[in-house]
Amino acid sequence: MIHNKTPVTAEGWPSALNGAVEFLQRHEGFLLAGYPDADALGSMLSLALYLKALGKRPYIVWPGPLIGKTGFLEDILQHNRVPLVAGLHKVAGFTGRVDALIFCDTANRKLVPFYTEIHRTFLEGNAKPVLELDHHFGTDSEPIHEHGLHLFRPSNATAEIAAEVLEACFRHNSGGPDPFAQRNIVISLLTGLIADTGGGRAPMQRGDYEYWVQRLGGRLTANTHEKEDDPESPHFSNPDEIRGFLAQLSDVEKAGVARLQEKIVRAGDVAWLDLLTDNRRELVESLELNPTAWAQILETMANAVPEVAGRIGLLFYRDESAEGGECFYIKMRRAQEEQCDLREAEGAIHRAFGADRVLGGGGHPGAVSFRIRLMDEAQFLEGIERLAQNIDGINDRK
Repeated sequence: MIHNKTPVTAEGWPSALNGAVEFLQRHEGFLLAGYPDADALGSMLSLALYLKALGKRPYIVWPGPLIGKTGFLEDILQHNRVPLVAGLHKVAGFTGRVDALIFCDTANRKLVPFYTEIHRTFLEGNAKPVLELDHHFGTDSEPIHEHGLHLFRPSNATAEIAAEVLEACFRHNSGGPDPFAQRNIVISLLTGLIADTGGGRAPMQRGDYEYWVQRLGGRLTANTHEKEDDPESPHFSNPDEIRGFLAQLSDVEKAGVARLQEKIVRAGDVAWLDLLTDNRRELVESLELNPTAWAQILETMANAVPEVAGRIGLLFYRDESAEGGECFYIKMRRAQEEQCDLREAEGAIHRAFGADRVLGGGGHPGAVSFRIRLMDEAQFLEGIERLAQNIDGINDRK
């Protein structure tokens, strides 16, 4: 039986890193997969580029075109000719080329694109070796493969763990390529780290965040030439430019944010924003929003709602679920000055909607999301009101 993820102890971390180095040295063909957010993508891309520099064969599971500001990561992949596994039916075609798997920044197997086919092809019977990098704990987090090598640590982002692995690889093979000398590796790691900490506003470990931003940022600046032609990504020369790019809004996105600010409901220390069918359709159609603009507005509002209440913000909408079909999504984030652990809201979610209605969820102390089975929207909104009342109990952890 698979249980919740357990972080590697400080004493065991050096041994775990050495195990990861040996894993990357021992194998030749790697399938990398993870839930496609900025942190997972940045982590996978940085590892893939380094493996390619070592003369190995990385393949990245890529479920479709990226939506939002991280599309340039796909440009980097294509420019560097890293093969993409871009469809469920494509997985089996890599059987003879893959002898190890790497999963990044994914709470559980349900969130891995094409996992059923990946499991059938690579993990049934004589399973391929697995390396997992992640910083999700609690709620429904669990190892994707119970017998894999697990680098689990409560870091700011999985990109920090990936950076440590790359650093350890170079330490063990100083005559090989320096991973941090490659601009696109550094850009990928910084993108994951900055995106997963709300633009650096809410890191769980401030000291670690500042260390890696300064370390990687220094290498990025040193490896950026004033007139460099960089076709595979925006011309970033420091972390602030990446941060600004990820947060920048177009005029139409600013208009969407302004409209949604007026729809935020506050009840004490909790605020929420209803983005269910009618509200979402009205905004998308009236402003003629494309998927990228909608994704940028959604992320901006997820950070804005908790600041209205001063403590906790909820944002909810209906969309396709990882398990197939549609479900309700609830994004929950805390205000910048709040220190409660939002993973403790799992009990309140179950009480508000019923345990049988909760498909799963999880995240970090400052940001979690949950998936709820479809029901009548009026019934769902009643559950939101119960949730807003029930999560008061986790607000006292200063």
